[in-house]
Amino acid sequence: MGNYVARLADDAYVEWSTIVDAPISWVHSREQAIKAWTPQRVERADRNGTSILDGYPAGSTPDEIVRGNRAGPGESELTVAQIIAAYDENNPAPWTVAAPNEQEGE
Repeated sequence: MGNYVARLADDAYVEWSTIVDAPISWVHSREQAIKAWTPQRVERADRNGTSILDGYPAGSTPDEIVRGNRAGPGESELTVAQIIAAYDENNPAPWTVAAPNEQEGE
């Protein structure tokens, strides 16, 4: 399937990978998400929980979307709140894949 935008809270969006079963972006506000992923994808995530077009069963609530994730240390499963905290660009968990600014090539 690849990647899709997932809405994890009112103002918390991530790009989610079905390959690694985890976020592959920092948590974005709605405004940041629109700039990063287009208004259409974010609007679908607002309506459906994800930007998926074909109805793939990723779930529609944040808890359903993250069920079975491997977003934590050692590929452990995290809760929605833990993902939002760990993938905060300004204060990421030390085990996240990239530290701030590393994703931008700095």
